[in-house]
Amino acid sequence: MHIPSSSDLGARVVVKPKPHSGGVSVLYGVTLEMAAIPERIAYARSPRRLPVVVSAGDVLRFLKARTALTTTYAAGLGVSEVTGLRVADIDSSRSNR
Repeated sequence: MHIPSSSDLGARVVVKPKPHSGGVSVLYGVTLEMAAIPERIAYARSPRRLPVVVSAGDVLRFLKARTALTTTYAAGLGVSEVTGLRVADIDSSRSNR
């Protein structure tokens, strides 16, 4: 393996976004001293994927679960206390409406 010295780290060193493309560039550009070859290498592009569309029902379920977990955390309740809760345990007359 060729380890460049500080004098070799001039304008020839190019940082590539992918490790395998950088390895090919270093092989030809530094080790084999063929500076023109790395400039002509065509690198494969990764295919672009479409984003996943989330349904409105999934968003609503997520928000309900998040609200319940946030309220549980803010109240300082433990897992056993949360699993033992019933609707009758909630005093809605004390709400801040």
